[in-house]
Amino acid sequence: MLQTAKLHKYLSSLPGVEVHVVTSNESSRVSALLAPRLRLEEGVTRFDLFSNRYVNHAVLRFLPALASRPDLKRAAVARSQEICAVLPWRPDIILSRSYPISSALLGQAIAEKLDVPWIMQLSDPWSLSPLHPRGYDLEWNRVREHEAIARADRVTFTSIRTLKNYASLYPTAVSRFRYFPNTYDPEHNTPNPWRRGDKFRLVYTGTLGGSRHPEIFFSAIDAFLERVPQARGSIVFTIAGHADREVRAYFAKCADYLDWKGPVDFDTAMGLIRSADVLSLIDNSMERAAGTAKSAEGYEFFPSKLLDYMLGQRPILGVSPTGSIAQELIESLELGLCFDHSDVAGLSKGIEQKWKEWQSGDPVHFERNADDDTYDARAAANRLYREMESILDDA
Repeated sequence: MLQTAKLHKYLSSLPGVEVHVVTSNESSRVSALLAPRLRLEEGVTRFDLFSNRYVNHAVLRFLPALASRPDLKRAAVARSQEICAVLPWRPDIILSRSYPISSALLGQAIAEKLDVPWIMQLSDPWSLSPLHPRGYDLEWNRVREHEAIARADRVTFTSIRTLKNYASLYPTAVSRFRYFPNTYDPEHNTPNPWRRGDKFRLVYTGTLGGSRHPEIFFSAIDAFLERVPQARGSIVFTIAGHADREVRAYFAKCADYLDWKGPVDFDTAMGLIRSADVLSLIDNSMERAAGTAKSAEGYEFFPSKLLDYMLGQRPILGVSPTGSIAQELIESLELGLCFDHSDVAGLSKGIEQKWKEWQSGDPVHFERNADDDTYDARAAANRLYREMESILDDA
């Protein structure tokens, strides 16, 4: 949602551009399922979707087809006619963004009903996702993906590698494929000089649960403290964000260096990020998610958290499947180091190295430059506007 908000901010600031957002307002009230509501606010159409974590858990366990053809928000697609009816004006173009799949199908349905061009932004891969269900569910999604790509006037991807892989699957559509990575808000890119504090601070912000579990970081820190006992008492691992029941139970058993803040708002999260010495990135574990091999070259998810971390201007110690986009970006942009979920020893040594550099007090080890137009939301909005002009000129 934050990625959408950034694009909205800068697209709507362009001369002659008016942006209207359609978004779901998830509700745990059964009435929202029985009597769906649409609310029109200034610049936004909101519609209720029934969402309850216990119901979702039951669906995932007992009725997996409902959660994989295409996902738990499938009910949104059936609302396209209602949404078209309440829009304040007929748009010139539709842009769907966020995790595919329901968002893509909803964007396609609205574009077809209004007979307007459509840009499908695939922020994550669809049929190529190694986390996607196999068998019939996968085939169902491949058919939907094929239809969507055939209909879309442009298809955008968050990584060059994902674009190339889709190009090999859909060679006749390559001329409509574009690279649009996740972005940061340049207005938040202010200087953040490093000064050594009284504690060595590792910071993680974001949701934890399911296949994204923090155990590897605690194992790595514990191994480091066993090797360097004099470091005990000088380290704090701050975690901010929602944690599921399993992770909360794990936290209850953790060492006293854990500082769990619970869910926080964006500004608080950014304050923690900018106060860190080292930023911790925890990606999905393939073994936890799907029981697949540890190496995951098809794991092509671009964690938007990386953009917030760029603004923090601190080195990253990341954990991500070998061959992932996150690993590729962290290493190619020299943001820090990235380790596979199985490499506790490597991560532990990385933490030890940063702790030693923290002791030295030299800022050169902890300051990073976030300036890069490739990931600048203002620049991305201008590029996207030019694409829209091109589509409308050809229409």
